Amino acid sequence: QQRELEGLPERIEVAEQELADLQARVAGPDFYQGDHRDAADALARLTQLQGELDALYARWTELEQ
Repeated sequence: QQRELEGLPERIEVAEQELADLQARVAGPDFYQGDHRDAADALARLTQLQGELDALYARWTELEQ
């Protein structure tokens, strides 16, 4: 559990960076002008990443207690 706790900040950082990159892409002016499947995949990944981050933060809280 200690190793898991020590590894969480890096995992969170990687997920947050991917989320930020994806949010910037979605916010771009050309995002919805491209392939609709790509847009749908990006939006699905955005939702998935947010869920992963929520789970990582919840696990961090759990391990610290």
